[in-house]
Amino acid sequence: MKAADVTEGATLTKTLVRDLRKDFNYVQEKAEGMVLFKGDLWVVNDNDGAGWTRWVNAGKP
Repeated sequence: MKAADVTEGATLTKTLVRDLRKDFNYVQEKAEGMVLFKGDLWVVNDNDGAGWTRWVNAGKP
């Protein structure tokens, strides 16, 4: 389902695409951003200002 197809009051379901903790040793509390770039899913976390940023290429969604 595309975001444009969602209607008010609709019930949405989740689908696990990648397990970041298991597949990429992602120990951060949360993913803060995601983007599709050239067909790959990229995930970013800025660690809430602790001084470093982590980008993970999670591959094809």
